[in-house]
Amino acid sequence: MEQSLTKYEEEFFKYLKKELMFTNIKIRTKISIEELCQESGNIMVDLSRNKTVMENLLIDFVLYRKGKAIAGIEVVDEPEEFLNSQGEKILKDFIFNTLGYECFRVVDMDKLKESARLIKEKAVKLS
Repeated sequence: MEQSLTKYEEEFFKYLKKELMFTNIKIRTKISIEELCQESGNIMVDLSRNKTVMENLLIDFVLYRKGKAIAGIEVVDEPEEFLNSQGEKILKDFIFNTLGYECFRVVDMDKLKESARLIKEKAVKLS
């Protein structure tokens, strides 16, 4: 079930692709937390009890270097996403922290281009 990007996510994706063009960093969109945990092979994250939640909890963008995830990016572009997502935010932060990945959040829709540049600067320094 391919999930499409919102208008702001599309715009951010365009800027991010341009920023990362000459790096060895690849971008994947709408990756479930479950898939990310399976890819990592980190057995410290036991998701079996919450499999459905983990399948349905998506990260807007995941950055990869040499086939391994290094960071996730959330574009918080809908008011209800900002208000209703405290539990999701805590869970995503916990999982990203456990897996050793950086998690970026873009909250200013008027600064998507600047956000893409900042994230690129930080992402190229990640291992």
